[in-house]
Amino acid sequence: NGDDNLQSSEPRRRQPRKRELKNREFDECEKIRLLLCAHCEFPSKEDFVTTSSDPESCIKSIIADDTVLVSVRERGLTALAYFDSSENRTSLKQALEDANESDDRFFVIYAIVAYSNIAQEEAVPIVQKFLQHKDDFVRLTAIRRLGKIYGKEAYQALKKQYQIEENRFFKQKIEDALAEQCKKNRSLCR
Repeated sequence: NGDDNLQSSEPRRRQPRKRELKNREFDECEKIRLLLCAHCEFPSKEDFVTTSSDPESCIKSIIADDTVLVSVRERGLTALAYFDSSENRTSLKQALEDANESDDRFFVIYAIVAYSNIAQEEAVPIVQKFLQHKDDFVRLTAIRRLGKIYGKEAYQALKKQYQIEENRFFKQKIEDALAEQCKKNRSLCR
């Protein structure tokens, strides 16, 4: 009869949609990207090496790919520091030399940290230019990294910045970095 078409007073329950996830193989670089995307503890060098036969190339391609989330590219910069080679130092140096005021602050920060970790004293002239950066977090990172690179060149860069620094906060942070330098190498501070 015609009443069959009327809705019942009970709400109709929607049938859950079945989602089918097809198994597929990920290539090595996709696996590296997944490692970098994971919201958990940062992967170890061993994680990268066991995931890919050439993790460095995969990491570099991820860093260079503007379609990849910036946060993943930043983690890639950190991961690249696991692989100390002249090629990686050159890649990180180039990223910092090409950095400009409009670049993502965290990308620049991660690049400063990664480069100063693997290049040490070689990184001083590049990191030094970020002491004048418009972004306070980038400036602070440059100060802290120069404070951890123990050597005359880093000490001199900090001392020079201290002499021209007008901001009291940054002046204090430079003093702290210089003090850290002096603790490690007293001959610098005489």
